[in-house]
Amino acid sequence: RCMAMHSAAILAAENRALKAANEKQKRKQERRRTYIGQEDALTIEEGIDRVRRANEEESRVVEVTEERPQKRAARQCSICGTVGHTARTCSQRTRNSS
Repeated sequence: RCMAMHSAAILAAENRALKAANEKQKRKQERRRTYIGQEDALTIEEGIDRVRRANEEESRVVEVTEERPQKRAARQCSICGTVGHTARTCSQRTRNSS
């Protein structure tokens, strides 16, 4: 049961990482589609401003998608299933071994 929970946690972490990579790739593809038409001309200041805004937006998105630290689950006994202690300190273990 513990192994299944561990595997599920690993899969969830991999899933989050893949989703973040997928979002980054989508943003990159969308950014590539941006183009300036032949008749439109940009001044140097306008070009620099566009690049700066794109970089700011991307950095904001990266900050949001950074992984938050996970909370540890409460201790649970593998003998009796009670939350709050482990098998090493379980009262049923001491009763059964006596």
